[in-house]
Amino acid sequence: MIALNHAFLCDIAHDQVPRMLEALRLIEHVRRRTRVQPRVHESLSVFDTGAGPLIQWANRFRKDTNIGPFVELLLRMVSGPFLPEARYDGPIEPSIDAFDEWVIDLVRRLLAVSDSGVVLGLISPEPAGSLEAQIYIGAERSIFNWRNASGFDRELTANSTGTTIDVLLDAEQQMGGQLIVLPSARRSAASWTLDCRASELHRALLGLELYAAALVERASDGTLLSREECARRYHLRTTIPMSEESRYTWRNPARRRRRMFVAGSHGEQYFDMHAKPGNMTRVHVWTPAPGSSGGPVPIYVGHCGKHLE
Repeated sequence: MIALNHAFLCDIAHDQVPRMLEALRLIEHVRRRTRVQPRVHESLSVFDTGAGPLIQWANRFRKDTNIGPFVELLLRMVSGPFLPEARYDGPIEPSIDAFDEWVIDLVRRLLAVSDSGVVLGLISPEPAGSLEAQIYIGAERSIFNWRNASGFDRELTANSTGTTIDVLLDAEQQMGGQLIVLPSARRSAASWTLDCRASELHRALLGLELYAAALVERASDGTLLSREECARRYHLRTTIPMSEESRYTWRNPARRRRRMFVAGSHGEQYFDMHAKPGNMTRVHVWTPAPGSSGGPVPIYVGHCGKHLE
């Protein structure tokens, strides 16, 4: 469950639009990564800016090509979903009294409806209050402050624990349908004991979104990027190596057969692109050719486990 520290709304009142956009980009990044809808404090729906009420201010920028998409996100947030009425009345240690009172109320109401161990995030590029420490522990639940997208990603991977199959299925759920885990991948994951941290596999799987996004980019000459270039970008952003199988593997019938999986309606395909989060841990994927719809490219996982001979 994600809590939002909307201190950045104060910047709107002072026409600090760049800082507002920075925070909105961060919130959108977290929303896509967690597939969790932000929970909003009611006070934000009646927030007044220096240029008038928040809703009126935002509506003036809806057709702005640069700000418009983020204004749409802002309007969705302040129109709900709002927080529940229940409040957690136990201690929160260390104290977060340095926050504005409405932020304390936000945390207590989120804690009241969260299961033990749920990670709550307070999001702002430059949070208000005394926040030298980035991590607060309260009521047996972790409360994190995310200042930027990379900081959030570090916390997400650091808190990733579990078996191979646990991490695989968690990533599938988090990516909201873009990551398609085939039965073969479930079987291989269920029988494999990780030789790397669970967070490494988690990062490798979530990072496949970056690989798929690169597949629809075009080079300066208008052509689509090669899979090798997309894998290179994936490696730069995730630190997880990714490569294409060698020609020798393709020419060897037995080796090629072990990398063939049925990708739904696309039929049997050769899953030669593979990420390497561990010494012997491999994630074999296949993606269809990018279409003209502009939507995200689906990512099929055919194998997630021991290195294929």
